[in-house]
Amino acid sequence: MELTCSSWLHGNHSPEIEINTKLPYVSIRDYFAQGEDADNVIEEINLIWNKEDITILQSIEKWASYYL
Repeated sequence: MELTCSSWLHGNHSPEIEINTKLPYVSIRDYFAQGEDADNVIEEINLIWNKEDITILQSIEKWASYYL
């Protein structure tokens, strides 16, 4: 399976969820990661998004349900 570029995850996905693939940082409700930690989270969310037939927001929420 070929993965799509994780830059598609960049943006505000809800008032409480933001992913910045350029800096990088991830903000999900009370959770915040930056740098290498954020890169890892972005890649994990990208894997979920590519593996399943769900939206980006659903992929983020699924990741959050696993790790937060």
